[in-house]
Amino acid sequence: MKMSDVLLQQIFSEMKSIKTDVSVIKSDVGTLKSNVDALNTEMLEVKKKQQLTDKRLSSIESKQDIIYKQIGSLSEPQMKTLSLLKQLQLDVEFSYQKTAMNDLKISRIETHSVHNY
Repeated sequence: MKMSDVLLQQIFSEMKSIKTDVSVIKSDVGTLKSNVDALNTEMLEVKKKQQLTDKRLSSIESKQDIIYKQIGSLSEPQMKTLSLLKQLQLDVEFSYQKTAMNDLKISRIETHSVHNY
């Protein structure tokens, strides 16, 4: 065999090896494309779920704002009611003390007038 034939055989062998490597690379690239497609599909599903979650969160926040406003509007009358009840308590205590003082004065007047006659 000539040197050129040996060289051609080596080149041919290396070409076969390169073709095999290219075939493996093509297969790997095909697998990667499939994986990327699957990831893209999953990502679209995640985005849809995220949009739904965002809508739900927005709805909850709106309802929360309404509740806060309602609580605020309830707190003001409640504070006024508590203030009025406190004032009523003070008025009742004052009336009780005033009545007790008047009863004492009446009793003294009656006692004084009984002793004078």
